[in-house]
Amino acid sequence: RLKGAEVKLTEIEVYDTQPVSNKIDRNFDGVLFFSPSAVKSYCSENDLAESVAFCIGKTTAAEARNYTSNIIIASTPSIENVIVQVVKYFKL
Repeated sequence: RLKGAEVKLTEIEVYDTQPVSNKIDRNFDGVLFFSPSAVKSYCSENDLAESVAFCIGKTTAAEARNYTSNIIIASTPSIENVIVQVVKYFKL
């Protein structure tokens, strides 16, 4: 949009996501996700079938829906609110 409006800009890529995946030989009641790439990395080696996916926001939840329908989304996108959702869900 900026280029279309002939606004001069220089794009600088500040990071590049590198997926890191590890096989975990156990199932969890819940898994917390803070990015779509974390969902992809986790699910490339592990199964979410028995777990609740606690997601920081809608974009992360959209990726989680590729692997499970058992998803809870934080009401506001913050680490603290994801933890609040976990506590509420498990009534800790």
